[in-house]
Amino acid sequence: MVKLRSTLSLLLGYILTLTIVSGDSQPAQGQHQYQNPDVPFPSILPLDTELLEAIEQGKPVSISEGAIVTENTIKEGRLTLPSLWWASKQYGKNLLVTWFAYPSGDQNTPGRVDVVVNRQAWRETCYLNRYEFVTKMGAIARDYGYNTRLFNRQGEGLASYTCNFATPNFCNVQGLIVNQGVNQDCVVSQ
Repeated sequence: MVKLRSTLSLLLGYILTLTIVSGDSQPAQGQHQYQNPDVPFPSILPLDTELLEAIEQGKPVSISEGAIVTENTIKEGRLTLPSLWWASKQYGKNLLVTWFAYPSGDQNTPGRVDVVVNRQAWRETCYLNRYEFVTKMGAIARDYGYNTRLFNRQGEGLASYTCNFATPNFCNVQGLIVNQGVNQDCVVSQ
């Protein structure tokens, strides 16, 4: 049964055109790497762990207007974009710790959302549910013109959802690893 689940996960990974990488830029032996040349690679900037730590400790953070949007950012009289609050409540459950959105600096570079997940909960989440979480959060951020990256609190990159915004709905999921420290008992939520 476990072998069937593993085979199914691998097959779904290929069908869904996932990039399966081992955390570095080269695929591990026996793994397949797919990168659509029309979709850019995710940003290589690291997670701002100092900002994460300051926010988690309740320290005041000096952020210039419009530079970074967090889940605690509130704008009077209008919706704060990107609006990920509902999505984080719907899909985040015990996975999501927080998120930061970095608006685009120019017209040629999309904004990015860095999602921070609970390391233990991520480990206990099966591959298909990880994929579901990445694609749902990524699709919502995409609708606001943002690419999405997932990290744990330690700043380790876990996955990304990167889009070519010149071609609507042309996106790529990267970083999910089939059968590597993943809970194999998967119940896909509806």
